[in-house]
Amino acid sequence: MEHVVYDGVDLADHFTVVGVRRQLPVPTPNLELVPGGGRYNVRSVDIVPPQITFRLMAIESSRDRRREDQRLLSSLLVRDRVVDVEFGDDDGLRYRAVPTGELALREFVGSGSVDVTLQAVEAAMRGERRTVQSSGGSATLNIGGSYPTALVIKATSAKRASSSEPTVAYKLDGGAACRLELVDSLAHSIEIDADGRRATVDGETAMITLQSPWLEAEPGVHVLSLADGSGAFSVSWEERWL
Repeated sequence: MEHVVYDGVDLADHFTVVGVRRQLPVPTPNLELVPGGGRYNVRSVDIVPPQITFRLMAIESSRDRRREDQRLLSSLLVRDRVVDVEFGDDDGLRYRAVPTGELALREFVGSGSVDVTLQAVEAAMRGERRTVQSSGGSATLNIGGSYPTALVIKATSAKRASSSEPTVAYKLDGGAACRLELVDSLAHSIEIDADGRRATVDGETAMITLQSPWLEAEPGVHVLSLADGSGAFSVSWEERWL
């Protein structure tokens, strides 16, 4: 039996799931014509998120039951947000996806089946979330997976460096610092979420400084350290797999 777990609901509990097809992410090169050379350089390569397709079939044949299933399908599949999609055979790995195309739900009562297409919004599947606490102003991250991941930094008592440098800042492997401005010298609860591209100070929306990068890391061992300011912190991430 095939399984599709959609937003926490195993669709195989309600329908027969057949024909699950998961495309591989597609590398798409961005080309630049070399003047007078008759050839192209590859400027960059985008990895296009895949589509997921499958068919849901009614378990019972009565039209009354199919009408109930039709309403259930609408409540399960129609979402106004990105949801997690799992398949039961990837050790908990999941895509983040949304339905795309037309869902022929009105025909379900007569045909007893419906074809579903989901569009993943990221090239990689997400895996286990891991968290590391800082010690002595730094944290060592051992990042698994096969694709870069975004870091989420949290601190409950972050303090800025000084009045002349009113930020708390973090560096990954000695690279460019990600800085968050603090309005005074008091301790603040902060979050810098590179995954969601957002930051907060004491629960209120804030912004990292204009020159700051959102911190992302390749698989491997890295060190995240305080560049300015003070306060213990934690850093978390989700492993990502192509």
